[in-house]
Amino acid sequence: SSYFITASGGDNSDSGGNIEIFGVKGSTFTYDIHVPTATIGSLVEGRVYSALSSFSGTSSDNVGVSTVDVSIQTGANCYVPASNNFSGGCPGWFKAQGDPTTWSYTFATPPWTSGLTYVVRSSATDLALNKQVVNSSVTFSYDVLKPTSALTVPLTGGYVNGSLTRLTGTAEDATAGVSSVWLAISSNSGTPNGAWWDGSGAFNGSSPVYGSTATYTINTPDVWTWDRPSNAFMETGKTYLIRSRTRDLSVPGDSAQGNERLQDFTVIFDSAVPVATIAVPANGDFRKAGFTISGGMNEYGVGGSTVHVSIQSMVGGGCYRPAPSNDFAGSCPGYFAAGGSTNSWSVGGVTFSDGQYVVVARASDVAGNYQTSFDLGVSSNVFTYDTTAPGVYISTPIAVRTKNLLVGGYSLFKGTSSDSGSGEILRIEARIRQYDGTDFKYANPGNSLAFDLLESQSENAWFTVAQEVGWTNWSVSSAVPFISGNDYRFEARGLDKANNYSSVYSTRTTIYDYTAPVTTMTLPSQGFVYVSTLGAVSGSMSDQTGNGRNLGSVLSVGVQIKRLSDKSYWSFVDQNWGASVSTGTSPTYVSLHQDSFTAVVNLPGADKLISGSSYFITASGGDNSDSGGN
Repeated sequence: SSYFITASGGDNSDSGGNIEIFGVKGSTFTYDIHVPTATIGSLVEGRVYSALSSFSGTSSDNVGVSTVDVSIQTGANCYVPASNNFSGGCPGWFKAQGDPTTWSYTFATPPWTSGLTYVVRSSATDLALNKQVVNSSVTFSYDVLKPTSALTVPLTGGYVNGSLTRLTGTAEDATAGVSSVWLAISSNSGTPNGAWWDGSGAFNGSSPVYGSTATYTINTPDVWTWDRPSNAFMETGKTYLIRSRTRDLSVPGDSAQGNERLQDFTVIFDSAVPVATIAVPANGDFRKAGFTISGGMNEYGVGGSTVHVSIQSMVGGGCYRPAPSNDFAGSCPGYFAAGGSTNSWSVGGVTFSDGQYVVVARASDVAGNYQTSFDLGVSSNVFTYDTTAPGVYISTPIAVRTKNLLVGGYSLFKGTSSDSGSGEILRIEARIRQYDGTDFKYANPGNSLAFDLLESQSENAWFTVAQEVGWTNWSVSSAVPFISGNDYRFEARGLDKANNYSSVYSTRTTIYDYTAPVTTMTLPSQGFVYVSTLGAVSGSMSDQTGNGRNLGSVLSVGVQIKRLSDKSYWSFVDQNWGASVSTGTSPTYVSLHQDSFTAVVNLPGADKLISGSSYFITASGGDNSDSGGN
């Protein structure tokens, strides 16, 4: 409020003196204890500036502002206008410019240093010399440095494989912080313009078409991800240029949207998945001794990296663990790196037991493409490890003396075979040796099994038999020229698919005898004779063979008596004549001796014989060959 102060004087004249009239002269004043306020309006608290040549504000007071003072501090020092630097002590007040109510301050040359933080304070004094009690302040930073970004997955110059669809990188700015990261990609790393990805399906853009990041995480540094074009639009083996545009939060920045930095990175694209191949063992292979697993790689992209191998035992189910374990107690799949190069890799030193195994080879390339499909016979092979020899048994012939080496003109030679464990029989081989009393000779499979191979040529006598029901049963059905009376040795051996031969041959030795013995009547004697009584019938007997060797024994003789007039036969059992053929056999009716036979029991007496009639007596002998003999 305003006040008027006036005075009236009285002199020393009589009658109370002369009195001055009030109000002729006086003093008017305004009473003011209100504190003025100055504020900084053009600066924003906490903002980062990349250009700042002036700042301004306003002030107010209920009566009127006299002056506005300004202080600028960084660290422990304050601004000195005369030297345009921060060499003064603090607070270091200096006068603002212009009308105090709308004050400002303009720098001829901005004194800021990038990376530093500043505090601007303002203080007003009114006409009553009241000073602002709580000064206004704004803190800001100054930043003219550009932000940076980096490609981390993959690193620049690295590979992008078919499964890496989202790339990863970092961004940082020391003062203002990163505002945004945008990325563009060109299919021509040397001359990118004209080959920029247009964002919709073609690499034909004349200038970068920037796309935003897929994710952005504030950290130290910040982490971003970006989705590249799909595999269908990228070419294996080609080098691509990726350009990042990184802006910070400074105002206004060199781009009017913050300080901006453009950076280029290159990557090589490869979506072709390599394929590992297994050469040894082949699929379905059989092995009986230690061997080296080996193979190669078919690489269709930028280059192979590694081949990993897994070997599973189908007996125990476990996977192989390399040295020092060298066992099959690992979990499956149990991949480990093969030795050698990708084009010629190998795994040696594996100790196998009898059983079946599955080998899987997995390839990877330098771009990080891993094989996921393992075709049988290419990248996965099954093999059998077998050290057990097969067993073989000759079931026919079995007799020491036989007449059944040929049936219908073909040999009767057969048997069985088996291979224990996981083995499988490849074939059964046989050979036949003949002894004729002078020479040992073998049937020659190269000459219709004629016996013309010498003992020294015996290994050439092996031939493959015919299989029946796999190799469980086998047989030989050939027109072998056997000779009755000769000795024959039959041998058989098995060979399995792991190349194990039977350690013990199955052997049968027999005498071939298909020749019947010979009997000769001595009483009545051979030919046509006359008798008056038939008290006994006798004759001689002897065994026969085709060449007279290895004669056997006559084990049985039968006698027949036939009346020629009515063609009836004498029954030794009924002791009468009948129409049916009847034979008196040993030992009941015929007695055998060393080389003769005699029949005396139940012969026809005089009452059963007709005088003047003719009778025919014949005998038949049987030898000791098998199946009832000859």
